[in-house]
Amino acid sequence: MIATRLTPKLAVLLLASQTLLVAGLIIFAKLGLIARQEYSELLIGLGFGAVARGMAFVLFLRIADEYRSVRLTRLAWQALAIHAALMYLRGLVTSSLVDLLIEDYYSSPLRGFLNHSLGSISSIFLLLGVIGILTGYRRAGLGPNLRARDYAAISITLILFGGLLSFRANLDDGHSPWAINRILQPLDLCLIAAASIVSIVLYRYAASMSGGKMAAALRWLVIYGIGPGVLVLLLQVILPATAGAILLDFSPVGRLWTLLPWMLTLTAAVRAQITVDVLAHVARLKLAGREKPVTA
Repeated sequence: MIATRLTPKLAVLLLASQTLLVAGLIIFAKLGLIARQEYSELLIGLGFGAVARGMAFVLFLRIADEYRSVRLTRLAWQALAIHAALMYLRGLVTSSLVDLLIEDYYSSPLRGFLNHSLGSISSIFLLLGVIGILTGYRRAGLGPNLRARDYAAISITLILFGGLLSFRANLDDGHSPWAINRILQPLDLCLIAAASIVSIVLYRYAASMSGGKMAAALRWLVIYGIGPGVLVLLLQVILPATAGAILLDFSPVGRLWTLLPWMLTLTAAVRAQITVDVLAHVARLKLAGREKPVTA
């Protein structure tokens, strides 16, 4: 079973490796030991991003296969797999590395259109996935009451994304010459916000029902959902506003985007590990049953 190899430990190890590689390049450049290796940083991000999205894609499909008799839940996990694939495609076609092939591509409205159109489509699949899983819980008659911390998390999410929408004119494509870009960017943020809120509710279902690894998997999904809003607020609103007062180079902070895919990978890996653990436990029980001596 491939899930026995694509484990949460492997995902954490790869995440740590990517972080150390990129941080090492940035620190060495800041110390003057080497020149800033921006293209190397981008290539590392794309390479590890391909691994992260690929792992998530494969694991989500494996999880979906466990629900062959439950069509809605199976479709929900498949939607998350499609989301993972679309997000890697988005990262590939919107990378500044494309500037090496197309002059001024990164600042062009075409790049903005591809970024937000693929982002919106992938966010729809993310939203459909979490709604499908949540509906599966509800159809099973499970409906725990939300706690104060859940309402607090939902409120923070609404404030975060609501604040971004109020500052949308200051975002990347807030003044794009293409009207479609000015529409798609807030649409994508709204879809991500909706998926984040559903993920918070879904996490409460899992935590109230079985807790353990399923709740841990959905906790990573909540982080993955809220992460884009936090990064957009940080990179496109807060840091530009403080750039004049704080004379520091904030460009390395943008590399945090390349770590976000691992949150989705950890969601898939932790959930897949549940099945691995169950099958291992069943195998141990069968082995113990065969080894049990027969008494007269």
